[in-house]
Amino acid sequence: SKGVSAAGGATDRCRDNLKAAWPLLQEAGRTAAGLRLLSRSVKACSPLHDARALTRWAQSPYFFLAEGNYPFPSTYITFSVTEGKAFPLPSWPMRVACERGIDADFGVRVDGSVADVNFTLSLGDLEVAVDWADATGNGDTLTAEQLEASGVMRLAAAVAAAALAD
Repeated sequence: SKGVSAAGGATDRCRDNLKAAWPLLQEAGRTAAGLRLLSRSVKACSPLHDARALTRWAQSPYFFLAEGNYPFPSTYITFSVTEGKAFPLPSWPMRVACERGIDADFGVRVDGSVADVNFTLSLGDLEVAVDWADATGNGDTLTAEQLEASGVMRLAAAVAAAALAD
């Protein structure tokens, strides 16, 4: 996470938003209405059937960005993991991802210890309590209007846009 923090030349807000994104996106997608909103927000090619599909998809480009986070453009990581179909990453690709919107102030609040993986995230009315492998929240009790107003769809759009950046 250093590459998406102030210590790595990005912003701590970018780091915090990325750490919060996966549990918040999964919680927002606990209802059919939430999945429709997420699908629209990330411009999915087909409707999402569960929020884990979104976070599983996002893991791959973020892996490439993190592993290829060099101070110079490179195809090193993408060449080795895409069977010779290399695509160039820019210098400091994680910083570029942050600059494409992930470092915005979405209003994510964190209470507890992220380092100990025992914390609560809140974004508008959406809340998720994370305790190691368990995440419980209120996403299944919120209306589409509450989810939209929370800002989680803006966060989803930023995560997807940065992952698709060329």
